[in-house]
Parts: sequence; structure tokens; C-alpha cells
Amino acid sequence: MNEQQVLEELIEIFKSSVDDPSRDYSKITLDTGLYDELGISSISAIYMALEIESRFGLALTNEDTVSLKTVGDLVKMIMEKGE
Repeated sequence: MNEQQVLEELIEIFKSSVDDPSRDYSKITLDTGLYDELGISSISAIYMALEIESRFGLALTNEDTVSLKTVGDLVKMIMEKGE
């Protein structure tokens, strides 16, 4: 999977994880902040991590996710773990 494909999958996960029907998901970029801009709560983050593990066939740890700040950080981590 390339960066764009991972981003598109993540946008689908965000749509199902973040309860905000007014959000314009087409504006999400690699620079979008996970918590400050997307408003991901701790509960949403857990659901999102489970969905990422399922869709990408990965096993995530707290160490993997603790430093994630942007969508780009998340895409990079998924691509590195998927190699």
C-alpha cells in the first residue's frame, strides 16, 4: 500500500470512529492533528486502533501510538509496521 491508499483507509476509519457528522473528511491531510483537529477522544482512539489493526493486519502497542500527533505520523507508523 502506498501513502495515499493508507490515508484513504484511515479517513474511512475516522468517519466511523469520530462522531462528528459536520466534519469535512475530504479536507484531512497528512498534517491534520489527530487530537486537536479531528477531536479523537480516548474512547474513539481505542476503537480506531482496533479498526486499524483489523484493516491493516497489524498489532499495535501503547509505545506505537503514544507519540502520534498527526495523521501523517499515523500513516508513517502503519507503513513501517506493514513492511
